[in-house]
Amino acid sequence: MELLWAARPSNVKQLLRRDSFCISTSRSILVTDKKKRSEDQIKQSLSEGALRKALGTSFVINELDEDFGLDFQATVTKELDEEYQEVGPINFFIQLKSSQSFGNDDLAKFDADTVDLKLYLQQSLPVVLVLYDVDKDEFYWTIIQEYIWDTLKEDTPDWRNQKGNRIKIDKDQSFDKLDQLRTAILEAQNRILRRQNMALEIGEGLRLDDIGELEAQQESSLEDYKGTSLLKSYRLQKRGDQDSAREELEKVYQAPEEDEGKLRAVIGLSHTYNPLVEEEALEVIRYCEEGIELAKDLDLMGDEKYLQVNKSQAELFILLDLIQQRMITKNFQEKADLPLFEAFYNQDLLDLLNKQLQVSSELNEALSSLLEDGHFTHYAISLPLVLDYIGEQISRFVRLDVIDQDKLQSSDFVHPIAEQSETVLEIVDDEETQLILNLALGGYYYHTYETDKANERLSAALDIARDIDDKGRIELLEDFLSRVQDSPDPYEVENSDDEKTLGEFQESLRDIVEMQGIDIDQNDRITDSLKLGIKDADPTEYFKHCEHLRIKYLTTSPLGESLGVYTLGNKVMWCKHGGGTEGLSLETLFHGFKNRHCEGCPHHSPRPHDWTGTVEWVTEQEQDSEFLEYLRARYQP
Repeated sequence: MELLWAARPSNVKQLLRRDSFCISTSRSILVTDKKKRSEDQIKQSLSEGALRKALGTSFVINELDEDFGLDFQATVTKELDEEYQEVGPINFFIQLKSSQSFGNDDLAKFDADTVDLKLYLQQSLPVVLVLYDVDKDEFYWTIIQEYIWDTLKEDTPDWRNQKGNRIKIDKDQSFDKLDQLRTAILEAQNRILRRQNMALEIGEGLRLDDIGELEAQQESSLEDYKGTSLLKSYRLQKRGDQDSAREELEKVYQAPEEDEGKLRAVIGLSHTYNPLVEEEALEVIRYCEEGIELAKDLDLMGDEKYLQVNKSQAELFILLDLIQQRMITKNFQEKADLPLFEAFYNQDLLDLLNKQLQVSSELNEALSSLLEDGHFTHYAISLPLVLDYIGEQISRFVRLDVIDQDKLQSSDFVHPIAEQSETVLEIVDDEETQLILNLALGGYYYHTYETDKANERLSAALDIARDIDDKGRIELLEDFLSRVQDSPDPYEVENSDDEKTLGEFQESLRDIVEMQGIDIDQNDRITDSLKLGIKDADPTEYFKHCEHLRIKYLTTSPLGESLGVYTLGNKVMWCKHGGGTEGLSLETLFHGFKNRHCEGCPHHSPRPHDWTGTVEWVTEQEQDSEFLEYLRARYQP
């Protein structure tokens, strides 16, 4: 899988003359369905002039490439004075459709292809469907994501299975009220982000209505499936030895026959890697892609779609890592007031969110196919994979303050995939499947503040693990249950930065850098500078040398500010008996200071070899009155 995409022109703030507008060609974002413009669409381009005239200077309109699947990207502008306007951060897409007439009643009707509607749902920006009535020279609009969520799903629950769907737009929603359009776009953007933060796009359109039918599916599908069940790959790991399990599967995998045995091995091998680790997630994707092709050749649709779910989960974990990296860096750069970097990361983040929606759509299609074609067992063992991802995303976004922790704690919201997992748990009678469903539900409930439910599900999973002697999961579940019981708040911070030892603080800085996708073990100018900042975060060895030594971090470099390494910059080292010195590296400062002032000093007073300091202690030593006097004399005019 290739997860590389370049940044489009950013929407960094710029001043535009009021009597002009910006028209440029943007590169296409990766989309699932590439479409060629038909003759009707070419004819429709004649309505562009009317669109630009109607929107006036309230919006900057950028035409998109033909293979994008959408016509325009637009940006809301803000008036600064009579001559200038400012391009703001509110962006959206426009899909323009024209007709000689949309009739004389109160609703403008348009028949949209379902494949297009699915494409619109894959966008992380609002998509405004605009209908142009040529005869009346009037525009009517709706935000298509909200129309699908609020109207189409209610009127046509199985809309995804239709070739096309009729969209009905109230003609009162016209370009005569551009303030109304602005407000609707902003509200829709907030709603899209809330849904994406909680992974609500996953499971979209899946329904478990007829329990009796599901039970019948389970009985028949499990009967054919037992002999070559995916659950065999789980049993290979019951002893808790992943390496041995992988070895056994490799023997089958390396055999020349392209048969069901090899397919079982491919599936099993995909289970021996941890998709939370990028390198291992790529291995999962590799095995799944090979397994999907083999399953197609063997006409085993259940396996094919299960592998697609497994592959999508690994892709989503990789994307989640990248999104988290961008969010962390973006937060630091906002604090550092570096708008050019901020604009780049905004655009990069938008591209990642779009890709996340596309992968989620592929995952939904696979789950839907499993349900529709009666592969209940495959569907049941797919749910834990999906639920594990949802719980992980919610957990990370809470820690990044993307999801409001207090609102999550007070909410009674349960993700639809968790609800479906509960329903399936009531039906399925296979102990292995019950175990992984209970485990996944326990993790989800823990990260959404449902501690009692988490305890219940994890305890049930532990009982099953003991019954079937799954040693690997017994240890995992015992540790997990202890954590839930000892720390019912999953987001409680044990130590603030002030309470951390200097070694812990240094490790946290290293984590912050690595969480932004930076390999700290590389050797180049930037990483060498970051290594220096991280090294200087723990001055324990210098403070041990003598209790009279004082250190202060004076400034932070722009690089340190933009990446959160606040110990990268100038420092001062001082002692009341020897004086002070300033520089970028504490190690260099210390060696020079020691040679000049410490040899033969009658005041030398080393600290114990097991002495440790905290961040709070370092702040307190900076308040030494004589040290403060030295700093005032040296750095104040």
